[in-house]
Amino acid sequence: MSEESPSRPGCAAETAPAPVTGPVSPFDEAEAAADFVALHAGYDTRNVNLGSHGSLLAPFVGVAARAAQKILGLMLDAQVTYNAANTRVITRIKDWIGTLQRDHLGQLHAVQKQMLALEQAIAEIKAPSPLPAPGFDYRKFEDRFRGSEANLTERQRGYVPCFAGRKNILDLGCGRGEFLELLRAQGIEARGVDLNPEIVHLCREKGLDVVQADAFAHLEALPDDSLGGVFAAQVIEHLHPSRVVELVKLCHRKVEPGAPLILETPNPKCFMVFAETFYKDPSHTQPIHPDTLQFLFEAAGFREVEVRFLAPVDAAIKVPPLHATADNLEAFNQGIERLNALLFGFQDYAVIGRKEP
Repeated sequence: MSEESPSRPGCAAETAPAPVTGPVSPFDEAEAAADFVALHAGYDTRNVNLGSHGSLLAPFVGVAARAAQKILGLMLDAQVTYNAANTRVITRIKDWIGTLQRDHLGQLHAVQKQMLALEQAIAEIKAPSPLPAPGFDYRKFEDRFRGSEANLTERQRGYVPCFAGRKNILDLGCGRGEFLELLRAQGIEARGVDLNPEIVHLCREKGLDVVQADAFAHLEALPDDSLGGVFAAQVIEHLHPSRVVELVKLCHRKVEPGAPLILETPNPKCFMVFAETFYKDPSHTQPIHPDTLQFLFEAAGFREVEVRFLAPVDAAIKVPPLHATADNLEAFNQGIERLNALLFGFQDYAVIGRKEP
């Protein structure tokens, strides 16, 4: 973020908790169903055929069998009564357990809804607001420290060729719409998203297609592989690092194959950024190192990832080299160069990557 370009507040998204599942039954459902069929069909043990066929003794066997059935009748009746009662009890226990499982699952879903509501409330508390604080006029703040629209337009002109020949470009945190105007001038279809209602109104007065919305929610609502590219300048430093990871992954889902993602942000490798610009904006969260952002692009699946450093500090501010005769003068001046690069290097950088074709 250069002296003329403080960044804009970003947007946060809600994170849903993991889905809740019900208790797992210890029974094999198919086996249990077969067992219950057998239990209900075979509880009557009186159905026993004691007859004999094809024997000369059959009449005598029949008489003996009938006598045995009369003798054992009371015992068999008692067993059948017991079996029937046992079957009814087991069936009712099974039905009761099923009811408990359904009720338990319903209670778990109710708890899940409560947890989701709590997560959403926490996210709203933690989420960056479109304004750093109630009553803070971010429009005036941006006009003073972000620089003129003409200067910012020139700074962002170099990104336009990355979107040549594409359409349906999305500018996240579009601000006053400088980049959208650049794309429009080249006949590239683009639209913007911003949280600040005054900024959105300003962009619409310019005839730009801009909506007031949360960037994450807006992206989530879009079909996958539907965008011709995504651009966000001076936004991610307003987000928690975990949100930056989420944003890169989400953009990778939403852009079409071959489409670019460009994220511009202050450069923490330049110490002057912290002394002069970064902490001027009360809505900043923390910077992200260019090596880290490059890694996030590559890990998400972007290819041809490039880190582009921007907005060099005025050379007049740097420590000048010494011009004298000394044995270690060359080494001393090399140290001065390294110190200048650390203190007075590039104030911004952008990571550019394309989704694999």
